[in-house]
Amino acid sequence: MHDDGNGLVAAGEQSIVRKNTEHPYGSEYANPPGKLLATHLAAREMSQAECARRCGRSPKLISEIVSGKAPIQPETALQLERVLGLRSNVWLGIENDYRLRLVRKAEAERAKANRDWLESFPLPALIERGVLEERTSLAESLDDLLAFFGVGSIAAWEAWHSAVLARMRHAAGPGVDQKALATWLRLGDLAADEIRCDEYDGRAFREALRVLSRSIRRSRDGSLDRAGELCQAAGVALVLIDPLPGAPVTGAARWITPRKALVQLAGRNPRGDRFWLGLFHAAGHLLLHSKRCVFVESDGLRRESGGATGDTGEIEAQAHAWAAKLLSVT
Repeated sequence: MHDDGNGLVAAGEQSIVRKNTEHPYGSEYANPPGKLLATHLAAREMSQAECARRCGRSPKLISEIVSGKAPIQPETALQLERVLGLRSNVWLGIENDYRLRLVRKAEAERAKANRDWLESFPLPALIERGVLEERTSLAESLDDLLAFFGVGSIAAWEAWHSAVLARMRHAAGPGVDQKALATWLRLGDLAADEIRCDEYDGRAFREALRVLSRSIRRSRDGSLDRAGELCQAAGVALVLIDPLPGAPVTGAARWITPRKALVQLAGRNPRGDRFWLGLFHAAGHLLLHSKRCVFVESDGLRRESGGATGDTGEIEAQAHAWAAKLLSVT
């Protein structure tokens, strides 16, 4: 996935796979650092009590470190370096690696308990697109998925998703799976991150859309690239993301930051009238409606004039009318 120079990012061209960085001490240090301490003491025929005396620490602490009950703190690591000759950063590295492995082991157990939650996401589609790696471990798959969303836990994802739902308009359309939709939107966020936009300017965006409308009426050739350039210069990232199974959406519009907006379109037929109407419809939301909202469109919702009543139906009708007028589509 990349910005090809014209402000347009298409999905599926480059992996968004999270790269794991292995700890330099590797699997051989999965045991508690106290085991290494015991080995060093035995090699020197030094008792735990003598080690404690030389370190200026209590015998109880050294005993608990050896048994794995107490961690090695930086001060203790420095003292062990002076007494045993093994550098403090090695002691601390082994300690950190061991504690991290304990956490990962606990996470692996939780992953088994959350298999259904994990598998409710369109993982096969993300793997096929090269966004995530295929894993044999549930824990690694869960780790990758959380990293993809940029959250630290399932609870954090749920909180994030609840916040998005609270801002979303037309999310509950027919046949739309919420997790698949959240995944599709996240793909758009990541693609938008790669587009360097000027600061948003509403007037410039309106003028850009008028220029684009005239360009489309003259010729469809090159109009998509032109759309990306015009939007980028006005502070709007335009991205095409192929739809995911369970999320038959056609487009979405939202604000990434107060100075950068996003128009995300399903990459089905970028030359058809419905595609251009969808682009201008999404742009209408950005120009006419609240920055707090996330606007999501699908074919079914659009055929039903937004598929909603009250304020939601009204803003949908406004965006449609604005787009149709600008494109001279009735």
